[in-house]
Amino acid sequence: MAEYYGYFNGLEYDEKFVALVNSILVKNGVFDDGLMVSVNSGMTVDVASGSAIIDGFIYHNDSPKALTLETANASLPRIDSIMLRWNISGRAMNAVVVTGTPQSNPSAPAPVRNSTTYDFQLATVQVNAGVDSITAANITDTRPDDTVCG
Repeated sequence: MAEYYGYFNGLEYDEKFVALVNSILVKNGVFDDGLMVSVNSGMTVDVASGSAIIDGFIYHNDSPKALTLETANASLPRIDSIMLRWNISGRAMNAVVVTGTPQSNPSAPAPVRNSTTYDFQLATVQVNAGVDSITAANITDTRPDDTVCG
């Protein structure tokens, strides 16, 4: 058992302590409807500005971030996931595309949550066979779903 306390003048606090305090005060999730995924053009989507917290570690995006999806399969659809990925060992958080597997009845890649990676699934994107662009109807917002996004 350990006791943690702070903040006192003259003591140094590391990132784990700050994250502990943040995680006590704020639960995992996306803040104020931020980080919404929308159509850009062609096979590109935008992740809107916004903030999130994962286990006390903070992510902030101050302007739309464009993400390009891989070319569609010629004959099979797939579903891609747009993730906020915390690379724990790499000490970084980034919005990324996790490409799904083309198949006749596709499913989206699930968020990874292990000792090195923690994902929030912000949205899924249906990539139909042979298409060269994404429409708003292809995007499903998964931010309100606590099982995949905080």
